[in-house]
Amino acid sequence: MNYTFSRNIDTGSIEISQGTDNDLPQNPYNLKADRGLSNYDVRNYFVTYLNWDLPTLPGPKLLGSGWHWNAITTLSSGNPFSAVISFDRVRAIAQSGTAPETPNLVAGMSTNPILGDPARYFDPRSFVLQPAGFYGNLGRNTLIGPGLAKVDFSMNKRFPVTERLGLELRAEAFNLFKHPNFSFPSRRAVFSGVNSTTGLGIPVASAGLTTTTQTSSHQLQLALKVVF
Repeated sequence: MNYTFSRNIDTGSIEISQGTDNDLPQNPYNLKADRGLSNYDVRNYFVTYLNWDLPTLPGPKLLGSGWHWNAITTLSSGNPFSAVISFDRVRAIAQSGTAPETPNLVAGMSTNPILGDPARYFDPRSFVLQPAGFYGNLGRNTLIGPGLAKVDFSMNKRFPVTERLGLELRAEAFNLFKHPNFSFPSRRAVFSGVNSTTGLGIPVASAGLTTTTQTSSHQLQLALKVVF
């Protein structure tokens, strides 16, 4: 059994050279403004590994002995992410190749307004579009993504054939209790533009929508193993 409590803080988590994503600053002249939780921050991480050779059961020895089961339970907090706007409100990206910009936080609202619904994981009403030419006051990686809860289980039965040869029948279940472990929201942008009439931000209707999971919902498999 092990448990880790941690906090990881930085100003950027992903190298551009990896070729997949980047974590450039919004303002390359003010790196301190992007100081926040790392993309890799996981506040709580708990894992147990259980293994048990069952005692011989009543009945024929062939069926009553050789049973073994194990289970792995994983519980963890989610990783942080940022709510962003999908266009260049600051008018800086074209010049410096910076990361997506964050909006302003509505006064009195939480920087981590999690609702938990995969159709709307966070509340976009907590954010408002900042004035043109200004950076938003919402910090980097203030929202915490979905955590993970998973139990993997297996039951094995060993059948001796000869002194050196044996068979092992395995039944395995991954995500035993079919717990849905959702990933980050696929739609993190909360504003897509500016309404030319009102001057207000145009909300993204699908903000907070989650379309993927971290793990499969449930998997079962049977296997026959030859031990020699």
